[in-house]
Amino acid sequence: GNLEQALNLLVPGITDAQRKGRGLADMQLTLLRASALYRMGKQATALRLVIQCAETAVRDGLYRPFLRERRFIEPMFKQLAEAGERTPLGNDPRAWRRFCDLLGLEVRAEARLVQTAEAHDAGFQITEREREMLEFLDGGLSNQEIGVRLGIAVPTVKWHLHNLFSKIEVRNRASAVRLARDLHLI
Repeated sequence: GNLEQALNLLVPGITDAQRKGRGLADMQLTLLRASALYRMGKQATALRLVIQCAETAVRDGLYRPFLRERRFIEPMFKQLAEAGERTPLGNDPRAWRRFCDLLGLEVRAEARLVQTAEAHDAGFQITEREREMLEFLDGGLSNQEIGVRLGIAVPTVKWHLHNLFSKIEVRNRASAVRLARDLHLI
């Protein structure tokens, strides 16, 4: 109820701020919208909105909305930071760390990389979490089952898989498992 009402009030405000070129107001309202969507279980959409705002913040130096709305959006940044070097800011780890430092957000230390000679020769570096995801795929687990095992939401599982598939240049689970086996990652 209340989150739906909040969204109904935020969307016209966002549209108005965009129309009038009020970047700070647009970003602040968009971050509040993302927070409401996140709490409603629409995490993928919420995370996309926060990523867009973060990219704008770094590009234009608009950090104030993040500071004002920090208590609402910090859970999303912690989730994004779980991806280690796969950051939301154009995959630029330095920009991501600088952004988090400015906001006082805690970012997990560098993700531990898993490497085999075959993976190195193929030019692939994956994190321990990504290797774990490949093992779950190899075991035939669904997104929901993976989420339960890792204690994360299904949209987060999908986000991790999308990033992993992009990183290892495959389009589906079967191809990911086949490549991981060939590279002795699983």
